[in-house]
Amino acid sequence: MRSLTAQLLEILYRDPNLRLAWKDALSDWILDGYASGHALSSLALLGYLRTAQPEVFWRLTDNPRVRDEVLSLLV
Repeated sequence: MRSLTAQLLEILYRDPNLRLAWKDALSDWILDGYASGHALSSLALLGYLRTAQPEVFWRLTDNPRVRDEVLSLLV
């Protein structure tokens, strides 16, 4: 079973309706903060999206593939 973080990233990067600028900003954030080999946690990813890209964050909370896991992290 793949990690929630991997599932979230797959959903985001494969979404054709997600603007390229948002994907680029997410990539930059990941490279800036996690290039040294630290693992990216689902909670950190969701926290970033919630503050920097709220529309993308809410899109994930509506996705049936990960909705329950995402909401359980936020409770």
